[in-house]
Amino acid sequence: MYRWTSLVLCAVLGTGSGHFSTASAADEDPWHPAPTVRRIQFERIPIFDDDDRERLGWLPLGLVNRLHTTTRERVIRREILFAPGSQLDPEVLDESERKLRQTGFFGEVSILPVFVARDSVDVVVRTREIWTTQVTFGYERFEKQVSWSAAVQESNFLGTARALDLARRVDEDRATWSLGFSDRQMFDGLWRGAIHLADSDDGPGSAWSLQRPFESVIAAASGGAGYYHAGARPRYYLSGSRYVRPHSDVTQFGVQYLHRVRLSKNYSLRAGVGLRRDNRRFTSERNLIAYEATGSTAQRFAFPVDASEERDVQVVSLILESAPRHYLKRRFIYAMGSVEDIPRGHRLSLEMGLATKAFGATESGMTLSMQHGWTHTQRAGLVTAQTAVGGLWPSGSSVIDLRAGAVVAAYYPLISDFSLALGVRSDTGSNLDRQGVYTLGIDNGLRAARFREFAGDRLLRANAELRWVYRRGVAGLLTPGLVGFFDAGHAWFEDERDLIWEDIRGAVGIGLRLGFARSSQTLPVRVDLGWPVLYDNERPGAILSIGTGQVF
Repeated sequence: MYRWTSLVLCAVLGTGSGHFSTASAADEDPWHPAPTVRRIQFERIPIFDDDDRERLGWLPLGLVNRLHTTTRERVIRREILFAPGSQLDPEVLDESERKLRQTGFFGEVSILPVFVARDSVDVVVRTREIWTTQVTFGYERFEKQVSWSAAVQESNFLGTARALDLARRVDEDRATWSLGFSDRQMFDGLWRGAIHLADSDDGPGSAWSLQRPFESVIAAASGGAGYYHAGARPRYYLSGSRYVRPHSDVTQFGVQYLHRVRLSKNYSLRAGVGLRRDNRRFTSERNLIAYEATGSTAQRFAFPVDASEERDVQVVSLILESAPRHYLKRRFIYAMGSVEDIPRGHRLSLEMGLATKAFGATESGMTLSMQHGWTHTQRAGLVTAQTAVGGLWPSGSSVIDLRAGAVVAAYYPLISDFSLALGVRSDTGSNLDRQGVYTLGIDNGLRAARFREFAGDRLLRANAELRWVYRRGVAGLLTPGLVGFFDAGHAWFEDERDLIWEDIRGAVGIGLRLGFARSSQTLPVRVDLGWPVLYDNERPGAILSIGTGQVF
């Protein structure tokens, strides 16, 4: 099902110029001050340089360069965190490199200081362009159930840091067209804006956001606003895998402001306030068809007018965040060779809110949302863990939509070009909104199941992949890889049954990965062929799924 991603609204409303001197520069030894940046030189290398064109003369690489618009110098200048007259700081240079990589416009980024005197340097900002027009395709088929998607996106239109995208998705629930536009350097270059429109056969949707994010890890403030509206027919689960599809209308709006309150050697601590409004409505219908994972049934239901999920919530909240100042550089974790910047240490986001009927809400009580992330390195290996808790505690009644989950993943290099990837996910809930329960299927980690075959307020999933990547690549253009995988898991409602070993379902299979070295599509194209295991009934043969990005 094509779904709009929930808006997480964080951006900068505070003041401050586009450039700054870091706290570390302020702590310099006054007898040995850091050198001053005299000037900045920009070297913009095309997608294919002279060596590439000579080595691969049988390919029209010059034509590719001419069709691609080089990123404008002002776009690069707005991303870096220093200017002529700034004191040289290695942390600022590292973060500027990271910001340029995060744009997705460049395949290689390096920022090098060149001393021209004892107390002054020139800084060379060198970037290599990549092809920023992406065409992606996804396909999943289980017996007669077919889901597919296609999208085209230009992430750096005419070198201006603006993005356009057009997408089409068709699955068991709906067929959707979507159109989007975004600009990561609005106004003075520090604001970001985006707007998306969607039209599905069960209702339209729209979303917009305007944000001014933290300019850097140690920047002073951030804030912004966002809006989301959709009319659709979501899956509303009655019991087990049986569901109906009533018409719903959802409107969300939020604003947020954060300010840095403390800066340590390894972390930046931020605090702020937010305001969120969430309105949900369902249409009363008398003759709704009941569905199972295998298709429609002969049963009909009258959807109640007083669904517990129909409510208005208005929340004023306090927010606390801890962001790491240092990042790890890794390759071949999620992408296929490009540098991946992974936060080092702990990350925390905590939001505690008050909902009150005095603001027009249908519920009064406390809200909580907490996300915590952690990264650990051991030699060349990497372990990541993420936990999340959230819910609404109304006055005088039981908790609503309480969710808690954890995801742990480990990536270990083996011999040569082989590596081992392991992942475990566990989710639990209490009084979950029935249109937002956990689901498991071919679309999210069980690669030989039906689309959203299992549903419930509990979910357990484990994945393992033995990955081989030809890291040297083919002609500097293509990075191929192969995987062997095993998936297992289940989703169920705790009040209906306890999980037993016989409930676990699985898949084994092989897959192909393709990475494109000179494209902004850093995530691999994924083609998997999975065979069902651990089922107690006859299942079809190999199941084909095609998509973009690693499963975990």
